[in-house]
Amino acid sequence: MTEITGWPFAVGTDLYSMATDSGSHFLCVANLVSGTISAFIINSTSGSLSAIASYSAGTNPISVAVDKSGKHVYVANFASSNVSAFSIDSTSGVLTQISGSPFGAGTMLVFAVVDASGKFLCKDNQASKIYRFSIDSSIASLTAISGSPYSLSSAPSSMSTME
Repeated sequence: MTEITGWPFAVGTDLYSMATDSGSHFLCVANLVSGTISAFIINSTSGSLSAIASYSAGTNPISVAVDKSGKHVYVANFASSNVSAFSIDSTSGVLTQISGSPFGAGTMLVFAVVDASGKFLCKDNQASKIYRFSIDSSIASLTAISGSPYSLSSAPSSMSTME
């Protein structure tokens, strides 16, 4: 391993979570205190980062997930108890907030995960519940799944999906 020239990259002082698109062209960073999501272009040769912009999210964005298609970003907002959703421009990496976003999503959200199919979004919270949403892939809107939320015996410390 060789350190990337210019490392470490300045991505903010309140970085809490980050995710890349499936092609590793773009990096999205949840900035907990400032309430923003920062987007970066990843140089495919060197791995260096170039800032695109920061975008307003909900209060205390704590977790960020990019869908498998690399077209949408979902952000769990801890204090505002909702999910901010953005589309990603495939050329520039610019984020655009999706109509209807932010979506209500339970309280004290901690994790955001999009399943391998890209059809479902899962969120969990500190109150030991998992919230599941179906994703309308054409407009990236979220709809709560019947029976959600699901109760757990304790609050999870992480969340992932299997392909």
